[in-house]
Amino acid sequence: MRRAALARTALAALLLATGCPPASVVITKPRLNALEDDPGVAIAVSVPRRYVLDASTVRMDGVDLVAALGLTPPFENAGGSVLIGSTLVTVSGFTYSIPSSGSVTIDATLTGLASEDHVLEAEAIPSGGGDPTIKTRAFAVVEPMTLEAQVIASSGTPPPPLVPGNHAGNATLGEPLAAPPVGIANGGSLRAGYVPAAQARAGAL
Repeated sequence: MRRAALARTALAALLLATGCPPASVVITKPRLNALEDDPGVAIAVSVPRRYVLDASTVRMDGVDLVAALGLTPPFENAGGSVLIGSTLVTVSGFTYSIPSSGSVTIDATLTGLASEDHVLEAEAIPSGGGDPTIKTRAFAVVEPMTLEAQVIASSGTPPPPLVPGNHAGNATLGEPLAAPPVGIANGGSLRAGYVPAAQARAGAL
């Protein structure tokens, strides 16, 4: 028991001394379950050095981006067009960096993804053998107006309070206004507005 505790303490001290705690594949961008309405969707993957440095795979909706563009790691600021589903997507700033120390980083910008759900998948093979590590990140691409409508609908902004009688704050009005709004002729066009109730009843628009 004491021996096991000492072994754990020694391992913790070693990790602190080296500054390289065990880590796994990490997908930084896009955020999990994010709604992306920008023209380009940024992807970012980090792979620790305990994996085969030039064998990591990044797939968008099942399409291997490195293989589809005919690239061989490492590379920097590569680009091209890739067919993802039925959509031709532009890949730019595609970088597969293998530094002398630290994690391998793989990032790119994908422009033209269809407005639908997508899955980014990163896979890395352990250098010591064993099953590959696979991480996935689900997100959706939406039209800007769709996102704006969702924000408005979810804000739950209440309607303005009703004003009793013919008073609005401290101001006194001549008579109640007709509700709901009626059309008012204005140079041959119609616009929404309010008129005095008596005028609306008389049909004088």
